[in-house]
Amino acid sequence: DMHHPPSVTYPIGRTPPLRRVLVVLWLLGWVPCLWLIFGALTGATQAQAAMILIVICGAALAATGCAQWRFWGQQRERQLHWDGADWFLLELDGGALDQMSAVGSATVRVDLQRCLLLRWRGRGDHKRRWLWADAGVDPQRWHLLRCALYSKTSGQGAQPKTDVIQRA
Repeated sequence: DMHHPPSVTYPIGRTPPLRRVLVVLWLLGWVPCLWLIFGALTGATQAQAAMILIVICGAALAATGCAQWRFWGQQRERQLHWDGADWFLLELDGGALDQMSAVGSATVRVDLQRCLLLRWRGRGDHKRRWLWADAGVDPQRWHLLRCALYSKTSGQGAQPKTDVIQRA
């Protein structure tokens, strides 16, 4: 039934594609910085202005690198479970499922078809967690996860928004 996706449990966390995405994003940040730096150094601007640009670009790249490193560190082995009515985030502790699981909602924020960036919000919890799901981890259940995430009965009764990126 389209309105009632079957239950699914899907492993989430660090994957090689996530590492590649983070590295590519960080390297792409160098493009405008290098353009500004070389433009300032070869243009008619003063050396002092060029140094200010170099410092600003360096600080921006360091900050984004630190943010990406923090995000990477927060991606640990978990399982996202849809039971047909609620979402659960199951924490893995030493390879075994922790008996404590959080009930909440999972919202798609970036959909790259084979990878998803999800925002998790536990019930009664104002803290947001960012979760990474990759089709390569469990290809047989990937479609079930996507069906559950995009179901109108999933989460809080509305279709999740993909307000950052959605590739056809």
